[in-house]
Amino acid sequence: MKLSATIITFNEEDNLDRCLKSLDFVDEIIVVDSESTDKTIEIAKKYTDKVYINKFEGYGQQKNFASNLAKNDIIFSIDADEEVSVELKKYLLEHVDDIFSQGYSAVAIPRRTFYLGKFIKNSGWYPDYKIRIYDKNVCFWDDKSVHESLVCGEKIFYIPKNCDLYHYSYKNIEDHINKMNKYTTILGKEKSKLSNLSILLNLLTKPPLKFIKMYFLKGGIFEGYRGIVIAILGSFYEALKYIKAWEHKNG
Repeated sequence: MKLSATIITFNEEDNLDRCLKSLDFVDEIIVVDSESTDKTIEIAKKYTDKVYINKFEGYGQQKNFASNLAKNDIIFSIDADEEVSVELKKYLLEHVDDIFSQGYSAVAIPRRTFYLGKFIKNSGWYPDYKIRIYDKNVCFWDDKSVHESLVCGEKIFYIPKNCDLYHYSYKNIEDHINKMNKYTTILGKEKSKLSNLSILLNLLTKPPLKFIKMYFLKGGIFEGYRGIVIAILGSFYEALKYIKAWEHKNG
């Protein structure tokens, strides 16, 4: 069964080469770029002639646009800051035909994040299953402004752990905080639809609960200083959403 890999990009020169190198087993690579100003397009053209420019209207919309350009029905949607591990590549080459012949509409892949020099196994960050391979005839991306997801049938196949999609999400703590700031601005606007009382209650309860969950319940304590950084920033992320919701709602 032939696979079309789709990638949406914007100023991904630091990540894209690594990602595209890991896709040497697919039949087609489609890159949809949102008017990058760095070397993203130049890098993409080293690996595929199917590079398109499309104004960004949202993550889900952009991914659906890329999917519609694919010549194959089975899509592997991968982000520029991700990489297919050797184990995952081997598993897909051996099993993807059987998976879809059994009537599955999509495949969820375990994702392991590289953070501050190490792949993280705890803190709720692994296996972090993401539905990334799907039949475009029955699945599509929703239009959420952040953390878009696939809408598809209930029959989803889960690839075994350790056949991972590697995720190089944050270059450093500054990059982590910058991305948090970007996403919480969008989410804060959405959360501003809540009442002032709901915003306040969420602000008081969700950040500490997030820390407890990530650091103690999800084993962040076993990740050393990385675990406490992840838990603190995870808690701060929850707080920022509701702080910005209050600001947006009340001026």
